[in-house]
Amino acid sequence: MAESNGILTPDEAAARARWLEERKSGIGGSDAASAVGCDPYRDALTLWSEKSGLIEPEDLSENEAVEAGNCLERAIGEWYGKKFGRTIALGTPFQLLRSERHPWMFATLDATQELAGERAVVQIKNTRFPADAWQEKLPIGYEIQLAHEMIVAGVKRGTLVALHGGQNLRAYDRELHPEFAETLIDAERRFWEQVERGTPPAPGPMSADTLKGMFPRNDLEEVIALPGESDDLDEELERLKAQLKLIEDRKSVIESTFKMWIGSRSGGVTPQGTKFSWKGSEVSYKPQEARTSYVRRFTRSKAK
Repeated sequence: MAESNGILTPDEAAARARWLEERKSGIGGSDAASAVGCDPYRDALTLWSEKSGLIEPEDLSENEAVEAGNCLERAIGEWYGKKFGRTIALGTPFQLLRSERHPWMFATLDATQELAGERAVVQIKNTRFPADAWQEKLPIGYEIQLAHEMIVAGVKRGTLVALHGGQNLRAYDRELHPEFAETLIDAERRFWEQVERGTPPAPGPMSADTLKGMFPRNDLEEVIALPGESDDLDEELERLKAQLKLIEDRKSVIESTFKMWIGSRSGGVTPQGTKFSWKGSEVSYKPQEARTSYVRRFTRSKAK
């Protein structure tokens, strides 16, 4: 659900503040994929840290893609209703719907509709992906979000409505399968139990910045004994670093070969039409004031 599409009135600002606070008390639709480890942009540890109050969620209010989605949501919903001949009711901003059976699950619905004689949810997206990008399957995160919202609303059907590239409107109808619903509910329940117990999930690919926020300083001047598996992970880490070096070295050789072929020219074209550019430009550097900052560096030293 879009947050807003303009300057908030005092009442709207207060409603938004309450909404943001209440969102900390469970898993919302936009959280669901992260909670079950299927979000490529935010892993479970990051979400856990946000819900546990250890870090603040990223502020996307000034992100232009988010702003575009907010401003266009109502228009996309109204166009969808007219184009597909469906009667929809747009959602109320900053209104949280909580599941009665699973109180840790909630959603802020973009809209609802009548579909095949039943009430159904509508999820609205504004996307840069081309119109045929989702013909075979939706992004897994959107499938999970839509299923989560169907569970919260207590309905069996839902539609993801997407405006592709600013001009191609597509609707993707889905039916909630009981087995998938139970799997999702169980996975989200386990995640929320970790939040309630204060037990963090394992780090994921996006956890580096999260850990900086969780542990910004080494306030304790001590060295701890790591678990037995740490030696196995250390060996794996060294193998991966060696493989990465081989890849980086080979990448550098290939790029240097292209630069050698191009020489003093501005670029080149392969027999199959791939273009490579190696152009120069003037760069002006401004002097910067001296400053200090606190940085934690993670290093490795082999045991003697």
